[in-house]
Amino acid sequence: MISLNQILLLISLLICSCSRNHTLGTSEHRFGKKAKHIVWLQVDGLEEEHIALVKFASDSALEQTPFEQMVCTGGLWDYNLFDLRPKPLETFMGQILGSQKIKGDCSDLDRAAVWNYFERAGYQVGVLEGEGMGEQSLLNYRSCATEQNFLKNAYFWSQSNSKTDQRSFHYQEKLDLSNPGLFFDKSCQSKECFVSLKTNVTKVWTDFTKSFSKTFFVIRQSEFRRKLVKKDILGARESLQELMETISFFIPKAVAGELSLVITSGSTRRFEFPSGGKDWAKFEKSGRKVLFRRAGLMARAWSIGPGAENFCGTYESSDILRRFIWTPEKDILYFSF
Repeated sequence: MISLNQILLLISLLICSCSRNHTLGTSEHRFGKKAKHIVWLQVDGLEEEHIALVKFASDSALEQTPFEQMVCTGGLWDYNLFDLRPKPLETFMGQILGSQKIKGDCSDLDRAAVWNYFERAGYQVGVLEGEGMGEQSLLNYRSCATEQNFLKNAYFWSQSNSKTDQRSFHYQEKLDLSNPGLFFDKSCQSKECFVSLKTNVTKVWTDFTKSFSKTFFVIRQSEFRRKLVKKDILGARESLQELMETISFFIPKAVAGELSLVITSGSTRRFEFPSGGKDWAKFEKSGRKVLFRRAGLMARAWSIGPGAENFCGTYESSDILRRFIWTPEKDILYFSF
């Protein structure tokens, strides 16, 4: 015979278990959710220690950077079947296509891209590339016969100058969202763009999400890595600072559950920071007193917002696609979100 006290104890335990807060990385988190808006930042060359370029230059090194506000981090094995240290475009195409068979040519497009799965679920796709992408740009696949399925239904904004009379955009003008396609930044003249990546991102994303109820938005940046390779440390810091400001724009929306924010790197450019003092000053001024190493064998992932838990752990870089679209409802790739 169960006593009244035992019944009350069972009820108390049941209530406690149902009201338990779910957390991830000491932050409250909702598991198994898919956001209506997904933002994916792809950043060339970025390694975790690079964050020190900005963190140690601030008035207070104790301030949290946007990367430290992420709820989940991941380590990505950055290689494919053809190269132990792939070029940045090959790394990111591996993430986009979920494949290790990446050569950087038209043969890569033998499968669906990650955003094609989201298109099937009613998401509108947009891609914004920062300036100076060059050979790392997704536009290099435009000449492929199979490219029509790769970015066929996507809006593509390029911070570059068009030599032909094609559609364009400007952050001070109303965004043309009448039909998907390619748009060039009016502020880019010759080799220089007068509008920052952050300004374009906030303008384009805001208008984009007002027009479409579900979006998959990709931001691509290679400026940070280019400046590191040139040992332009102050320029790299400036680029990283702008990137952090861009991330900070999205974080409150991710915390509120409005969007999922994922950041991935590729072809990380590692180096050994100086110990400090005069060596650090020379390092910042000219890249001296520092040992620049070969590209790392691992890249990084950071995430916050609904579905962030999918990006925890250590895994192949090409597994990013599966982690974007995996949901726990049926323990399979599930597209009815």
